[in-house]
Amino acid sequence: MTDFTDHKGRTVASRISAVQRYGDPITDQQRDDARRLLNAILQTAAPFGVTLDDFDWTIDLPGGCVDVVTAKARRTIASTHTALGQGSGQLRRDKEAARGRQHLGQADR
Repeated sequence: MTDFTDHKGRTVASRISAVQRYGDPITDQQRDDARRLLNAILQTAAPFGVTLDDFDWTIDLPGGCVDVVTAKARRTIASTHTALGQGSGQLRRDKEAARGRQHLGQADR
């Protein structure tokens, strides 16, 4: 699948890389997933003549894709802890441990 560009020549990958959010750091895997999601949305929109520039007039689609991917990751962690019967304290400790591994270049993939 090709990386779409906007009218300024910026690729989907560069648009995703530019997204900044507060909270947990965005991993390289999450950025790649968001890039693939955004490309898939744009591929679906193309037959309708809708481009990334059209979306830019109404919504931050690159940011929305990052938000969806990171929210899904948070829900997966939370539901795993719920299924295991672990409380929010364990969830917090696991998130802190994952953040520590990221900072050391040891992020889970």
